[in-house]
Amino acid sequence: RVVTVSSSFERGNAERLAALVRAAWPGIESSQADEVTIAAGLKLVRESDLLVTFAFERPRPMGPVTLRDGTGWKGGEPQAGVIVIECKALDASRLTSVGNDLRPAYSGGRREHTVLEQLKSQVDGLVEVLRRYDGDHCFIHGLAWMTGVTNGDLLAQAPGLSPFILGSDTTWEQMLAAAATEHALIAEPANEAYRKSVRFVTERFTRERRLSARDVTKLDRFTTGVLTSDVVDDVMERLGKQQVRLVGRAGSGKSTTLALAAARVVERDQARVLFLTYHKVLRGELDHLAKAIAGSAIPAGQIVVGTMHDFLINLYLELGGSVPLSADGKTDWDALPNAVEAFIQERGADALTRDAETLRKLEPGRFDFDYVFIDEGQDWRQAERDLLRLLFQPEQTVISDGLDQFAQRQTRCDWTSDVDK
Repeated sequence: RVVTVSSSFERGNAERLAALVRAAWPGIESSQADEVTIAAGLKLVRESDLLVTFAFERPRPMGPVTLRDGTGWKGGEPQAGVIVIECKALDASRLTSVGNDLRPAYSGGRREHTVLEQLKSQVDGLVEVLRRYDGDHCFIHGLAWMTGVTNGDLLAQAPGLSPFILGSDTTWEQMLAAAATEHALIAEPANEAYRKSVRFVTERFTRERRLSARDVTKLDRFTTGVLTSDVVDDVMERLGKQQVRLVGRAGSGKSTTLALAAARVVERDQARVLFLTYHKVLRGELDHLAKAIAGSAIPAGQIVVGTMHDFLINLYLELGGSVPLSADGKTDWDALPNAVEAFIQERGADALTRDAETLRKLEPGRFDFDYVFIDEGQDWRQAERDLLRLLFQPEQTVISDGLDQFAQRQTRCDWTSDVDK
């Protein structure tokens, strides 16, 4: 499987690498139990040119391999692994030997970090993200693929070059053998826990994004900003234990934080998340964002995005409430909050909470959610908040509260009322 994640710039190298994999593992594409994924253009904290993951039901024997410097490698039994590959198309004239490393020179004489420094940055970026997830982590290997110069030219220029820097004529077996010189695990049979970690990396980071270039750039910027902070970690740590409220001004990433947390709790706990926003326009944007972040790995119906008015009116009617109408027979939105408040007082919160729990069991697709994530919570009215709490406890609630972002009111809804500090 060859996918483009954020940028198509490295797609050609991904296809070229796929051809090497097919040559090394004939019949891999017809296998029902084995999978190799090559992702091009991954942007997550740091940019990674190629990310390769593979996980097999059984090890695939690999014979002895001659490494780039002419030495031999005994062979192994690869079964699972992850490799980050830094690609460079520069010819030998634009590469300077620095010890066991190479320093590239670009247009205008611009000199960058060395190849190994750039590779380490890519590996560290992926490791940094993985550390934010619970469970075992697979080892992340790093290689540099110099597609503009052969292995012979590399050796002629830098005889002591690191084995992790490979030339254009490198085979897939030589790449695996080079990775194995760092950590032999990549060429050894792997247990189920390790293969599961590799599959997690595949599912989480190699989802092809069918978005416009502008959407991808915006999503990458927001995602990177959130992942490099501890915000999502803080949400996940408190979720289910106490109400969570995110406070920030416009553009601070609150909505993206909600979407990232929703995707993660679905992946971690197989939970169902209801995502409510104030406007139909925002509903479309949030649905777009949630699907882009969650990808196809999350089953349909696990994250449901809707407007708070549609959801609350349906809940209100199912509980026996009566919607006030205007003279022209349409919903009287101005009178609705008072009607809801009077309805709750008349029927009693305890009785309605029991009814809501029954409704959850009778209509699970519409009302049975583990968590509710609320965007633009500052615009809600007290009666709307109280109606929602008949179905969801504060501990099930995450709220985005925009500072000075009032669309309907000039007084912020108090979500801390009757909630433990």
